[in-house]
Amino acid sequence: MFDETRLSPNYGYPRGTAGRGGQRIEGVGVHISGGELAGNLSWISNPRANASYNVLVARDGKAILLVPTANAAWAHGAVRNSKWPMLRNGVNPNLHTLSIARVGSDQRKWDPPQMDTIVKIIKAWSKEFNFPAKWPNVFGHKHIDSVNRYFCPGDLFLSELYVQLATFDAEPEILPSNRMFRVIAGSYADRHNAEMVMANLRRMGVTGVFIDIYDRGSGS
Repeated sequence: MFDETRLSPNYGYPRGTAGRGGQRIEGVGVHISGGELAGNLSWISNPRANASYNVLVARDGKAILLVPTANAAWAHGAVRNSKWPMLRNGVNPNLHTLSIARVGSDQRKWDPPQMDTIVKIIKAWSKEFNFPAKWPNVFGHKHIDSVNRYFCPGDLFLSELYVQLATFDAEPEILPSNRMFRVIAGSYADRHNAEMVMANLRRMGVTGVFIDIYDRGSGS
């Protein structure tokens, strides 16, 4: 499931403590890393960083294991105006959750291989640790810290992630060829994101896609 291992010294409570203090894994937090792969790996391998993820996903979809799942990474421990209903009073959320991040700085964009890898890993974790691959077991960093990490991992990314997690195991429904259906997949200001949604629809068996371009500036 992981293409490379680059173990970080930043894990455990206290630092370097193996295990999760008796807490059961019940979900996964999703992040955007900020910066690019080389800088991310350098920072997370630095003990002064006080930061890590269980897994980092490169732009090409390569999954890098930083902290084994048996141990708690330091990804979403600062709780500020949390919107996540699964917080446990007095328990650091890193102790009962996993964390995965995609390389990048623009939360509005992502590379399709990243999405594919993150979906596969989350589905595998959900089966291994017996938690549903959906909200609130799958959440964004913004749900833990809505003050300083309100942008992480990106609303469009998180919305598309939930769609793909829901359809990951779904088989296309076989229907009579003479029936027509109208499918509304949403509106996107960025063409890149719209194209990724269309690619996902095609994987689900939707072979005909109509694009309606609306110019908000002219009102046409």
